[in-house]
Amino acid sequence: MTVAEVDRLVIEANAHNAMQGVTGALLYDGQQFFQYFEGPAAGVERIYERIKHSSKHAIVSEVFNGPVPRRYFSQWHMASKKAGSETLLELGTARWLQVKSGMQARFAESEGVRRLVAFWGEGGPVLPLTPVAPA
Repeated sequence: MTVAEVDRLVIEANAHNAMQGVTGALLYDGQQFFQYFEGPAAGVERIYERIKHSSKHAIVSEVFNGPVPRRYFSQWHMASKKAGSETLLELGTARWLQVKSGMQARFAESEGVRRLVAFWGEGGPVLPLTPVAPA
């Protein structure tokens, strides 16, 4: 996809995410994408179903799907950032769910979210569209 096509994709995703109360981040390396989104379960489900049924997507792989203790990208409904293919591979193979003593799942402490948040902090988003209004 060209930069203009990615821009249009993010603008479109931003609008759909806003309607569902979903926020998130999109990373791309010029050919592949890694998308993280968060919000109410019903909204996340609708967005994910839309992605899975879009003709723009050839292969969709789910890395993690579950509750999170807080939003990590609440500043916008969708923003994008260029990443190297090695970063997408790292995020796609990272542990997104940690199991602590007593078998309690703890997403907040996962390797995947730490890596994503750390990467995102390096240089900020490319397109921080429509900031989310403070609650």
